[in-house]
Amino acid sequence: TPPRNRRQRQMCIRDSTTDVRTDAPRQSNDATSGAHALLASVVERLEWLEQANERALAQASELIWDTLTTDRIVHVAGSGHSTLFALETFYRAGGLAAVKPRWHPMLMPLHGARLSTVNERLPAIGGELVRSAHVDVGDVVVVFSHSGVNPVPVEIAEAAHASGADVVAVLSLEHNRSIPSRHERDLRLPDVADVVIDTGGPVGDASYESAPGARKVAPLSTILGVYAWDAILARLADRAAVAGIELPIWVSLNVPDGDSSADTLTDRYAGRIPEL
Repeated sequence: TPPRNRRQRQMCIRDSTTDVRTDAPRQSNDATSGAHALLASVVERLEWLEQANERALAQASELIWDTLTTDRIVHVAGSGHSTLFALETFYRAGGLAAVKPRWHPMLMPLHGARLSTVNERLPAIGGELVRSAHVDVGDVVVVFSHSGVNPVPVEIAEAAHASGADVVAVLSLEHNRSIPSRHERDLRLPDVADVVIDTGGPVGDASYESAPGARKVAPLSTILGVYAWDAILARLADRAAVAGIELPIWVSLNVPDGDSSADTLTDRYAGRIPEL
């Protein structure tokens, strides 16, 4: 008999899947086995990222700490799907208010997917992104790029150095080393970064192969990159707690006093971060 009301339908749906409360999972099938394998792979990669990058994460946190405590700015940049990190790190509950996103419509897939790929391989765009942001000594520029071989992220790092800023690169070294550089001088992102955080992401980004030879799905660069950033934030929060310093952290606007907290931080940074 089909469920007759919403409550019964909810109970039916709950009973048809894994019963966590009674520790009585239903028999696994190929689909759920695949999902569990993907989950295990993601967890393993996250644990590897944390352990393999212990020194790099500490160094990146140190650079950003110095930037925050001297009232400077953290610039975050990426191209293609790595533009997501300019958004993820900016104006985000639990994130730093001192983040200035560096992005350009020409580099965003939503403004023309194939064109964005063409543009991130062109010279000059990356340098202009930095120069227009007035990057200066004491700032940190964090560049996200899964491959780190296209001109835009490399030129962002180069221009940041020329402006006197420190550069943190977040990328997959495995992918980076597997393909030629597209930069005119054969430079790669790690070549022009002060700190390199290796996400350990797979070549080609996609991670799950349902059968031998099948086209892979489930790209991981976003998950791994976000964790790398959050790992830096956690280190900064721990250090601030020990030092008795309150970091400029956004609070959700959907909690009590969220708006007043946001107003205070906006007043502090809007003159230097026009996106606010």
